Amino acid sequence: MEKISQNKQTKRRKADAALCGRSMVEMLGVLAIIGVLSVGAIAGYSKAMMKYKLNKQIEQISTVLNNALLYVGEFNAASGSIVVPLIKLGAIPENMIHGTNDNPTLFDVFNNRLSVNYYIDGNIRFYAIQYVIDNSNYNLDVCRNVVTAVKENAADLWHINMYKTLEDGATNIEGQTYGDRYCNPSDPDKPCLRHMGIMEIDNFCRYCQQDKCYLGILFGYNG
Repeated sequence: MEKISQNKQTKRRKADAALCGRSMVEMLGVLAIIGVLSVGAIAGYSKAMMKYKLNKQIEQISTVLNNALLYVGEFNAASGSIVVPLIKLGAIPENMIHGTNDNPTLFDVFNNRLSVNYYIDGNIRFYAIQYVIDNSNYNLDVCRNVVTAVKENAADLWHINMYKTLEDGATNIEGQTYGDRYCNPSDPDKPCLRHMGIMEIDNFCRYCQQDKCYLGILFGYNG
């Protein structure tokens, strides 16, 4: 009787041990599920981070544009860069400023460089923001974002254009589009920025998709 009881206990212990373990197939299944969940989490994080950066970029470029317009009457000196005075006026977001106090450079959240220059041509005064869009997987999204932000200032804008520097040093300008006071809806050579839809913005930005290019944003007024 005692022997039978011991056999039952032995069988029970073996059964309990079997329940505690996992087969190789089960472990592979668990690892596969973990892998799928990890890929989904990484993709979701990347998408969320990209959205955050695009929102941050719009905030940065809008701040530069609006403040440059606000202080444009302050610049009566000779033509040249106005990055330093804009920084002193608090018109540039601190997270865009790199370099030294005497020679600062501006970069957006995607590490694309901006320059802001002021020009005088007779009675015409204007300033130009040059936006350097480096070759990357996000060129199209970055360009769309900048154009969308610039459209908000179409009433004060002279024109925007896309251009590249060719091997011989020449400049090839494409997609020149004008602000409200300078455009002519009936003239195909003077299209209105305000009227640019999603397709027009995409076509404008595709010029920048393969190579490093420059987006020029110009504001002009009579001094």
